[in-house]
Amino acid sequence: MNDNFNISLNSSFFKELKYSISYNRNYQSTDTNEINIPLYLQWNSASEKFNLSIIYNENKKYIPSIVHNYTESFDNRVSHSLISLTNDYVLGISDGQFANTFSLTYRQNIPISSKFSLSPEFSVQDSSYLMDKSNYTNESVKDFLTNANVYAMKNLKKSLTTSLRVTFWEFALSGSYIKTQEKYDKIANEVGYRAELEKLKETTFFERYFDRIESIAQGFYFDEEDLDKQRSDAIVANFSGAIMKNAAEKALGFLINDSFAKDTSGFGYNSAGDLTARTDKYILKNLWALNVFPKFLIFDTVNFEFTRVMEMSYNGIGAEVLYEDALSALGQVYYVQPIHYSALILGQNGRINALELVKNFAESSYNSLSKLDDKFKVELIIPRLEGIWRIFIPQRYGFYSLLTTQRNLSSYFQSLDNKFDTTFKFFLSEFTKSTPFKLGDMNTTLSYQNIVNYNERKMTDKVQLNTYEQLWLSQEVDLKLGYVFTFSSVSYIKTQEDFEPTYGFPSQVPASSPASIWEHSIDVSINWVIKGLKDLKIWFITLNLRDSKLVNRDQLKFATQAIEYDGNSFVRYDQKLFELSFTHSTEYTFSELLTGRFILTTVVNQYVEISPAAGLGEKKMTYFDPGFGLNLWLDLQIKI
Repeated sequence: MNDNFNISLNSSFFKELKYSISYNRNYQSTDTNEINIPLYLQWNSASEKFNLSIIYNENKKYIPSIVHNYTESFDNRVSHSLISLTNDYVLGISDGQFANTFSLTYRQNIPISSKFSLSPEFSVQDSSYLMDKSNYTNESVKDFLTNANVYAMKNLKKSLTTSLRVTFWEFALSGSYIKTQEKYDKIANEVGYRAELEKLKETTFFERYFDRIESIAQGFYFDEEDLDKQRSDAIVANFSGAIMKNAAEKALGFLINDSFAKDTSGFGYNSAGDLTARTDKYILKNLWALNVFPKFLIFDTVNFEFTRVMEMSYNGIGAEVLYEDALSALGQVYYVQPIHYSALILGQNGRINALELVKNFAESSYNSLSKLDDKFKVELIIPRLEGIWRIFIPQRYGFYSLLTTQRNLSSYFQSLDNKFDTTFKFFLSEFTKSTPFKLGDMNTTLSYQNIVNYNERKMTDKVQLNTYEQLWLSQEVDLKLGYVFTFSSVSYIKTQEDFEPTYGFPSQVPASSPASIWEHSIDVSINWVIKGLKDLKIWFITLNLRDSKLVNRDQLKFATQAIEYDGNSFVRYDQKLFELSFTHSTEYTFSELLTGRFILTTVVNQYVEISPAAGLGEKKMTYFDPGFGLNLWLDLQIKI
């Protein structure tokens, strides 16, 4: 049985005020006649969804934009499970859920003059969630059971975002404050929250709607104060701008982004309602970006970016670390010179500076953890060259260096990640301007990455080549070709810096053999469109396609892998000899709201198991039989 009802209303007042209301009810169930379907196979599902949206947006200066949304849903499913066939013992399973969300957003643009304007924004959101999953042997007499798989949950969440953006000439300064608070309760007993769900169903829509408004009016106060799940406060400041050569061309651009946030989570309470556990985390982020456009030099654009993120967290229930204390301790993250923590430029001094920073952030009354990410990034873009130089000289160059340092109690971790990449663009499209077909520009990216893990005494070098090309045979048919090659090798750091034993870094090189991995992947796909169709015959069925079109795509992909260990100390592993896959998809748009797709995927692959042969100095190889897979997929996409 399937009973579905849906209604939707969209309209507007005076063109600027728009609203939409939608309601959907869906009821599905099996036949209740036990002669045809026994009780343990019967189920029913009921769902109700409501959505209200009101938007006022005149797109004029001084006039604010206001957006309001309210959604709610009831879902309930009852099914059965046969526990004992001999005793005809059937267990009922009831799963009910309710959720609603109220949100209101206010935006405005206030121009003070032609070069000066203010843009305030304010947004609030309040949501609730109630869920109950219960097992029963006799629902009519309320004979309910409980076990580890039966539980009920209540969740309440509030959030506030307020910001102000000031724009003057080519500069902008903005500040925002974001606050969220979430509380929940979870129980596992036969009582659950069934009664609360039933009580909610008995209330009217307006009562549930105004409950959310009343909750917002209370601010960040909850009646159940011992239900903390998470509290978050964040202050964000941005300052960006540009120095112009003329009205259309920049000479320099910059961005400064600073944020300071606190997350409190991991709340735990005992049976008496006393706090037993809590985790406080402070997160500070500092980002400086500079964009230079030196047209008189060889480079068209030079982008610099410095990012520094510091995290400090404490586990405990003592007095909280105050905002001003955390900001005072972590303030140097903002103001220390850019290369102070750079292991690439300062070498071991940069590493020591970072280790000393996380070492200093320790609180004796807590189990504390601190982490620093210090990243430097530069990007160079040259102007578009002419002639043969356009083929051999890359247009873009990028590099970044990231040092990650962490302290957990008295244990330290540190890693360094350096990566260089460059992009070639072969302008092949210019050679096919007068031909029946058209070539796209070939894009090739070449990158080299070096990752050093000082705790594992391991260094990984990775080289990757990625090439992409597209060919248009006609307006209805195009061909794409891609190739990816990846080579990575692992080696071990045999020497130890003098300062490393102070922070507990190991000196012993891992006993496992270093490895090298080669990976190849070739991807060929063709897109083709059939237009002007009237009928499509599939076996004995004829579909009227109403002079529309079918969008088709065929993709063939081949991948292979080779793994080699320089020695015989390794754990048994599987290596992919080859994998060949083919995918065909056909898509048809029935209407603006309904799209259908048919997808066929096949794959053939083969693996070999490689294990060390002790004492022989050789590897034992066990080849598996080729595997085959087939997947058929029919899909309808409904846009709501």
